[in-house]
Amino acid sequence: MSNYLNLDMAGINYPGNYALSVYLGPDGTGDVIDQAGMYHLAEWIGADAFDLSYQIERGREEWAAGGESPLWQNNYQDTVAIYESPTARSDHDSFQQIGVATLGWNGVVDGYPCYHKTCDKLTTMEEYMNTDNATGESNLVHSWDIVTWWAVYAFLHMDQTPVPNEL
Repeated sequence: MSNYLNLDMAGINYPGNYALSVYLGPDGTGDVIDQAGMYHLAEWIGADAFDLSYQIERGREEWAAGGESPLWQNNYQDTVAIYESPTARSDHDSFQQIGVATLGWNGVVDGYPCYHKTCDKLTTMEEYMNTDNATGESNLVHSWDIVTWWAVYAFLHMDQTPVPNEL
């Protein structure tokens, strides 16, 4: 058994004015969490290691209200959403197709004007991550730290105890 971790669009998200999406799969039904083990692992690491309980609760509420698509394009404050992704729009899709349980992180996709464009540069990301409380550089560094360390902690856990695909 193995797992797959995917870091995609890391940085354009929380703690800026955007949601950090922590997506997992494969998703079977769309109306219930099919990958409970992966969901609880992601939630435990986020809440315990990064003290993101409040942000995860806000993400849970936003997911319940609108699903995945708004998280990729709307502005949010203090939002980290952990959910099963029915779309599998990234590199994790091919792994899900062969039955591998996956965990990934991303931020604004459809709402970022430089998504898959030549203007996707560090300076643009810094400008996009400016908030009233911090510089774009500071928020970007904080975001990369969260995503990188969250992935490292997940990897270390999965290396010892892989999370099974529960479908």
